[in-house]
Amino acid sequence: MYDIDIEDLSVYYGSVCALKNINLKVKSQKFLGITGPNGGGKTTFIKVLLGLLKPTRGSVFIKRDSVIGYVPQYVFFDRRFPIDVLDTILMGRLPNKIRLFQGFSVEDKKCVQEVMEYLRIRDLSNRQIGQLSGGQMQKVLIARALVSDPKILVLDEPAASLDSSTKKEIYEMLHKLSKDKTIIVVSHDMEEIFSYADNVIFLNKTIQHYKNE
Repeated sequence: MYDIDIEDLSVYYGSVCALKNINLKVKSQKFLGITGPNGGGKTTFIKVLLGLLKPTRGSVFIKRDSVIGYVPQYVFFDRRFPIDVLDTILMGRLPNKIRLFQGFSVEDKKCVQEVMEYLRIRDLSNRQIGQLSGGQMQKVLIARALVSDPKILVLDEPAASLDSSTKKEIYEMLHKLSKDKTIIVVSHDMEEIFSYADNVIFLNKTIQHYKNE
């Protein structure tokens, strides 16, 4: 069963080609790694998957009722914002259309507690996000995505700027999550990608190399 089926995908910004003739099938509950040079189209690929950018040509089919969770690079998250870990993760339970004075249900709070327990960050609950280490912040952002119960989880450079032991911990966590969810990681960390992913593609406008499981 495939969660994602991409056929003849091309994306142009004016006359500039970002992606060309991409064909890719992503199986359910697999770990896909995407690597490649800067300017190779990785960010554009993510935007297309998330529905933020329409392809110039081709199609992207995502299995019906598949919620996609997105984890941005933590270095681009404003850690000066005055919010604690618990409230940051609760944001992942907000609906697409937010009502005035939107609150959180007992179920929302229970889900957040369960995810924090799973990721072993309950002790950080009341910590202000600016006080977190890079690895702690990355886990918080992953938790925020997981509380929406996505079937597909897309992560952009999840271990950027982290030390080697923390990188290993993050990738082992993602490998464990791939037993229940489809994981897509965009990263320059070639060693980790090839160590943990079931499949790896090298993207430079086109898919130039493909490693199958």
